[in-house]
Amino acid sequence: MLGRAAGEDNDEDDLLLKEDLPEEYKKANLSPMTLLQWVSLFSMIAALVCTLTIPILKGRDIWKLKLWKWEVMVLVLICGQLVSGWVIRALVFFIERNFMLRKRVLYFVYGIQKAVQNCLWLGFVLIAWHALFDRKVQRETRSSSLEYVTKVLVCLLVGTLLWLVKTLIIKVLASSFHVSTYFDRIQESLFNQLGQKSPRMKNVRFSRAMSKKDDEGITINHLHRLNPRNVFAWNMKRLINTMRHGVLSTLDERIPSFTNKDESTTLIRSENEAKAAAKKIFQNVAKPESKYIYLEDLMRFMQEDEALKTMIGIIMVIIWLLILGIATSKFLLFLSSQLVLVAFIFGNSCKTVFEAIIFLFVMHSFDVGDRVEADQVQMVVEEMKILTTVFLRYDNQKIVYPNSTLSTKAIGNYYRSPDMGDAIEFCIHVSTPAEKIAAMKHRITRQKEHWYPSPTIIMKDLEELKRVRMAVWPRHRMNHQDMGEKWARRGVLIEEMVKIFKELDIQYRLLPIDINVRALPPVNSTRVPPGWTTGNS
Repeated sequence: MLGRAAGEDNDEDDLLLKEDLPEEYKKANLSPMTLLQWVSLFSMIAALVCTLTIPILKGRDIWKLKLWKWEVMVLVLICGQLVSGWVIRALVFFIERNFMLRKRVLYFVYGIQKAVQNCLWLGFVLIAWHALFDRKVQRETRSSSLEYVTKVLVCLLVGTLLWLVKTLIIKVLASSFHVSTYFDRIQESLFNQLGQKSPRMKNVRFSRAMSKKDDEGITINHLHRLNPRNVFAWNMKRLINTMRHGVLSTLDERIPSFTNKDESTTLIRSENEAKAAAKKIFQNVAKPESKYIYLEDLMRFMQEDEALKTMIGIIMVIIWLLILGIATSKFLLFLSSQLVLVAFIFGNSCKTVFEAIIFLFVMHSFDVGDRVEADQVQMVVEEMKILTTVFLRYDNQKIVYPNSTLSTKAIGNYYRSPDMGDAIEFCIHVSTPAEKIAAMKHRITRQKEHWYPSPTIIMKDLEELKRVRMAVWPRHRMNHQDMGEKWARRGVLIEEMVKIFKELDIQYRLLPIDINVRALPPVNSTRVPPGWTTGNS
């Protein structure tokens, strides 16, 4: 599989040539509850039709309420979640078709769709109960206990709304983390990779799969008007198709790879290797003979946030007690006094945890693998946890910082920085001719392989009237995330500068020094240094 060329892939394996319709809409995953809802839906619809058409059933009453009202209530109660699921699936499908790769849109849509579905379902149930029954049933049965039915429905709806609010808050806090870590970088990589391709790239096989309008491709003029922040779903899909089926290879495919065996087993360098890795991951995660990965498959490898669920559960219980009238103000006052005592004991720890969470999910100054600078020490982020972050220093020493401490420090991020500059200083003799200095500047500015053109070259200082300190301020075509590459490029530039100095005969020599010698011994002196022997002795 790893040895196959990209052009030999089967059409059926190319997901981008298929419809955008998600697999979950092509094949339904019918659970026992869903199957029961479908059966109930058809049964209740049939019963409702019979009730409205058969005269005997049409006039039938239960507690002086028409039979069809009871059937509608049961239909909403059992099948309301199924119908609300249809509405949510339609909305998600519409959003997917129009906002597939727009920033943060699908991130929130997939996170809150289940909570919104439950809110719609309970809202339908509460509306049906209040409109069809409520006061009428209570009046006929003469029972005050039916008030609790309405209160319980309200409690369930409030609990679902709280869960929706919790999900929204978590998504807002985590969006800056996950979106910038994964989505933005993937989108930016896809966008930048197209720049390595020709203005128009077409493939005969791919052209047959696209319509005439789609076959127009993406031109360089169109590419210049785009950026990673305004790419729509259709344009991004065309970019991906162009990259995957273009006639030219990417830049890294043209450069021979001279790596050792260990790196070849751990790095993914091609699309085929990525497919092989994805297939292996799928086999490890999905159930045997399953064609899809479901949420329960992933939950076997992930732990649920029990602490957050417990906190939301406590809040829901308190609100339910208030709605049902069970909890009184005195009980809540007693509970709040106990909470004050707990806050006094664990207040500092809670403050530290809160600051760490704000730093990790809101401020989010770096990601794993970023090169950062804190307290004038360059480090690479090794591991990020809720309370601490592990760094690797330049000598591979591990340094652990509390996130609450990092939130108070100024942190420089090399990975997120634009193309960065550098500085090289050297001294020349004060008597160096201006023509040589001009020629030196001209030849230095010609070094453009890894640098932006026209670097700044200035006379920075004059030292002791005998040497001039000059500075060259070039700008790399990269940031300093890869510090080894930065120093390698800087070394190549210094080597070229040394060659230029030698070719132009630009050297630095000390000025001659006047020496006054006094009280010299006679020429015929017989004194010898200590340790020397005289004569033949």
